[in-house]
Amino acid sequence: MQNDTEPQERRGLLASLRSLVTTLVAIAATRLEILISEFELEKLRLARMLVLGMAAVFFAAMALIFLSLLVLMLFWDEHRLAALGGISAFYVALTAGTAWWLRRDMRRKSRLFSVSLGELRKDQLELET
Repeated sequence: MQNDTEPQERRGLLASLRSLVTTLVAIAATRLEILISEFELEKLRLARMLVLGMAAVFFAAMALIFLSLLVLMLFWDEHRLAALGGISAFYVALTAGTAWWLRRDMRRKSRLFSVSLGELRKDQLELET
């Protein structure tokens, strides 16, 4: 009788192990899908930001060029050097402010894959308990 129960126990153990492996693979696949989705969303967001940023820079440059020409033409007869100096100082201030802002943003941590990492931490806590 003992021989009959031993193969059933082995089959039960193998079935349990197979079920566990299947579950772990399903969890890993789900986490990988979340990671890929996050990556795709971030890629699309960055592409959109790049296009919008380039358009904004182009239009701002055009506006500043024509505004500078307008100011220079208004003061051409009497104060052209002062107008040119003022415009130049304005651009230097804009450059310094933009450089400061860029440096501040570059020092911030990225939130890329934060959802995936959070899900993995939850999985780890669930497995530990």
